[in-house]
Amino acid sequence: MSRSAPRRGFTLIELLVVVAIIAVLVGLLLPAVQKVRESAARTGCQNNLKQLGLAVHHYETATGKLPPACWSPPAAYTVGSVVVPALPPDQGPRSLAALLLPYVEQQNLHDLFDQARDWRQLGQNRTAVTTALKMLQCPSAPGTPRVRRFTTEAEFGGGEVFGTVTDYQVVVRVRSAVGSNPSVLSPAPPSNYAALLAPNRPHPSAMATDGLSNTFLLAETAGNPGWYVLGRSTADYNDQAGVWSDHRATMVLDGCDPADPMSTATSGSAVYAGRTRAVNCTNRDEMYAFHPGGCHVLLGDGSVRLLRDALPVGVAAAMVTRANGEVVPTGF
Repeated sequence: MSRSAPRRGFTLIELLVVVAIIAVLVGLLLPAVQKVRESAARTGCQNNLKQLGLAVHHYETATGKLPPACWSPPAAYTVGSVVVPALPPDQGPRSLAALLLPYVEQQNLHDLFDQARDWRQLGQNRTAVTTALKMLQCPSAPGTPRVRRFTTEAEFGGGEVFGTVTDYQVVVRVRSAVGSNPSVLSPAPPSNYAALLAPNRPHPSAMATDGLSNTFLLAETAGNPGWYVLGRSTADYNDQAGVWSDHRATMVLDGCDPADPMSTATSGSAVYAGRTRAVNCTNRDEMYAFHPGGCHVLLGDGSVRLLRDALPVGVAAAMVTRANGEVVPTGF
């Protein structure tokens, strides 16, 4: 009777070689997978902004004018001698996103609001605000969906208001102190509401004589309500984070000093001379994204561009204004 030969197993060295080969393959494939994932998220972010751009232009087609940056009590946007018009009759405070709901296939959500009351008002408005809108948060930002909670005033019924934050905001003006930055183009940007969209002031796109393709409509300010600086999370809460329907959720361009990215000062020529970064330095009321190398902006013509990290503050300021006459360099 013949005896079968014993099976030969793997030696320890062979097993180690196989494990090493698998580790090498994983090391090679993981960055590729991460790159594909970020590419998909970046495309999703671009699509969010494009949909908002289409909604803005549909609004203009329907009404004859671009929407305001928000509807707001004038006091919230009055700065020095810069005064904004009063709210229209029977119009409660609203963000741009809330105004665009009928143009992004959210008519039912729009109808949930009592349009004559503040968005924070206890009852149907506060209920409507809790609806999460995926298109208002960048897929690349960590922690999606992200929510802000706060206690509101007695005039709105008191108690807690909560809703998802938005990663896309209107840049409504340039801080006057930015004019002391050496990168500012000529003529220096005014500090009034000279952006494409302004609070309480609808106007036709023809007023953008600098060119719609050279003027910001919306910009990313992602990661809220967390506070991020230079690619890292801080332990602090971003008090500038806005719920998607918040009329105060707009951006004033200040720039950022990479040597002091958590500075919240809003005056002083010495302070602003060091604020050389306009992109991806801080997400506290500034342009910020989690895309490698830059941050998305929606331009007035509806196109979406990735602004590079090294964009000078002066060029960004020139792209905020709609009719200031600056010559914006190509390749920004």
